[in-house]
Formats: sequence, C-alpha cells, structure tokens
Amino acid sequence: LPADGITTTTITATVTDAAGHPIPGVEVRFSSNIGTVTERATTDSEGRAEASFSGSTTGAAIITATCQGVEGRSDPIELVPGPPVNITLSFEPNFVHVRGVGRNSALTVTADVRDAHGNPVADGTEVVFDIYASPSGPGDVYRDSLSSYDPIPTVGGRAQVAFISGSRSGTARIRARLPEYGLEAVSTEFQIFSGPVFIEDVDDMSTSHLSVAPKVINIYGWNYLNNRTELVAVLSDRYHNPVPEGTAVYFTTTGGSVVTSEGYTDADGVARATLITAAPFPTVERYHMLKDPNTGEPIPGDPPDFDGDGNPNDGIARVLATSEGVTSDGDTLRSARAWWVADVVFSGPVAVFQATDDDPDDSLAVGESTTITLRVYDENGNPVVPGSKITATASAGEISPAEIVTGDPGTTTYTFTFANNLDPQEDSTTASVVTISLESENGNREVTLNFVLTVP
Repeated sequence: LPADGITTTTITATVTDAAGHPIPGVEVRFSSNIGTVTERATTDSEGRAEASFSGSTTGAAIITATCQGVEGRSDPIELVPGPPVNITLSFEPNFVHVRGVGRNSALTVTADVRDAHGNPVADGTEVVFDIYASPSGPGDVYRDSLSSYDPIPTVGGRAQVAFISGSRSGTARIRARLPEYGLEAVSTEFQIFSGPVFIEDVDDMSTSHLSVAPKVINIYGWNYLNNRTELVAVLSDRYHNPVPEGTAVYFTTTGGSVVTSEGYTDADGVARATLITAAPFPTVERYHMLKDPNTGEPIPGDPPDFDGDGNPNDGIARVLATSEGVTSDGDTLRSARAWWVADVVFSGPVAVFQATDDDPDDSLAVGESTTITLRVYDENGNPVVPGSKITATASAGEISPAEIVTGDPGTTTYTFTFANNLDPQEDSTTASVVTISLESENGNREVTLNFVLTVP
C-alpha cells in the first residue's frame, strides 16, 4: 500500500462463535501499530465488520480487531514509500583541511532522500554525486575528489560518498542527483582549511613559509624613545595557502620593544605587531643575540655597513618572527618552527654632512661639468629617515637634481651634476656658490661649495 495517507484498503474482521457460526450485530474495535484505521464497526448478518486503513509512514502495519475480549491480528500490510521528491545533504565532520598537512582531509557526504510525506525512499534508489564547486584548479598538487562518481544505492533512504580535499584551501559544495527522477540538490558550502605554517628545510631560513618586514625600515630612534614602525608577518602552508585565521606569531627584537609580542593572523595569513624605539638600543653585539628557533644556533649574518667603512653598523635592530608549524621528512610530517628575520634601522641625529666635487681647481669652462658627492649619515654610519628632503641650488650655472627625497632605508651617498651653462655671448666669468641643504627628522643641515665659471 502506498504510504501516501490517501490510498486506502479495506480490512474485514469475521466474528464467529465456538462452532464457527457468524455472530451478527456485535461491535468490533480496530487498531493499528502505524497508520490510521476505522475505530469501530458492527458485524453484518455474516459476522463481518469492515474498516478502512491508510498510512503515510512506511513500514509493516498490523491491524488488531477486538470483539468481546477476543483479539485477532491481520497479516502485515507493507506501507511503501512514494517516489523521491526531496534530497537533504549533510557532512560529517563539517570541514576538512587540505591534504597532506597532518590533519583530517576527508569527510562523509550523506544524501537523505525522502518522498512527499517525508518517508525514506525505497532501498536501491540510485544517487549520483559530483563536486559542484571547489577551489581546485590547474596546477594544484592535489585536486579535490570524491571516493566514487558511480551511482550509489540508498539504504534506509540514505546514500553516502567521501569527499577528499586537494591542496587548495577555500569552500566547496557537493551536488547529489537522481537522474531517473530528474531530481537534484546542491549542498551549502563547507570549509577546506589550510594547513599550519610550513618550513621546507629547518636548516635553511629561505625555505620558510613565514616572512616578516617592517612597514618603515628606517625610523628615527637612536637614543630616542617611542618612535614606531609596524611589523608585518605573512604565513602560508606547504601549498602556499594563507594559514588558518588566528594562527599565533611570536615577535622579538634585539633593540627597542615589541607591542603585541604575540600576534594572530587574519584571514589572509597576515599578523601585525609594532616595534617601538626604546632601550636597549641596538648594537652589533646585540644583533647576534638571536638564535635559530629550530637548532638553537646563532642566526648568521651581520648588520649592514651603510657608510662603507668596512665595519657593520650599530643602530640596526634585528626582528625575529616565529610560528609553530611543520616540516616534512619525505612523506612524514613533524613539528617545526617557521621563522624569518628582518632589520630595522634606528637612525640618529646627522653627524656627517659633507660635500666634495671631482674638479681639482673648482673652475669650470663653458660646457664643462663636475660631479658633487654628498655624504650624510649619523654617528653609527646609518642614513637619514625616508622622506627627508635634500635640495641643491647654485647662484650661477646649473645643478641637478635640484631635489632628492630620500628612500627607505636610504643611502649615505648622493651625487649631483654641476655644469657651467653660461652664454659666452652674454655672460662673463663669475663665481658660483652651490648650496646643498637637508630637511630631516634627523636634523637640518647645510653645506656650500665655491666654483669659478669661466667664459672665454
């Protein structure tokens, strides 16, 4: 009998005495374990009482008839489901991680198929699954996949398939289809999370999938308090996906202090902290204090030599960013720290502001030029902060460039070209004063050079 709550069947109870003679005019009560049946009926002249039965729940119905304390039971009436009209998709668990990062990379997709009355469809109803949307694309190490693309028969109204993640994080959706009935459903999105931060070789920082850099490299900070620069760390997993949001990143420095020494990544795998100029101020000795987070050995390298005197400079803070992650030994993953270091210049007041030219007698004939070299740095040999303005003027002749805005971290040497552009037809030999000036947080300075511009 279709379990549609509409289609009915007639149930007949026959009441007889001990000798088998029909008993007319007595009341018979009907009941059923499932479905609906007429509650009472009176026997006719042949001892028969009829009831109507229907049901909307699948299963085996047993009708019980009772008369004057005597019971009788029917054979089972099978209530069968109708054709499928609804598919509900669910996942267990409801997220995965990318494959090969030491975390769960598979989930079970369940299609629950029901008829119009919410009954599970008949066993053997075939469901076809496919990936409706996913982040996988050309060039991926692994592609998202299903355990089967063949039709899967339902059992108890359910069909199941496994989803196996690939190497790209993002969201995915699964489709279930019943081709025989023209029915399909598409799931809600589930998340494919990235893996932990990765370092390919613990003995080689350049293989780390964590990097850090200051937003401004050179800040005014030598023996000066509370100037700041933002530190930005970017983390990715072994497939270069941004690490999961909320991954902890630890910052430390050899000079000054770090606000938010433990930052957390955002959805782009980016964590931020702030470096503040303060004691202890960075020196060459302190620069070498940091240790490799995996081996415990000193991190190699020297501070830069901006002024070119052959010696590394004081005033360079080293920043270390680390995060707990993994590395691989072949196919085996193990815990390791991804890390990176970056330099921040704590520049101070200008100590050297010196201009020289390559003309031995400081005399230029018409059409001749000379190169002027400007050297500018603090007591440690470090350049002035970015955005400082260097201007050059000449009382006669032409100097270029007329203005330089310093970069980051900057340099300690700048060059200008000074030329005698006098007109022999209109001008005469004259003296010229070249003035080069600096406007900077590191201090304002000025230097002059004297030339003679000759006219034949």
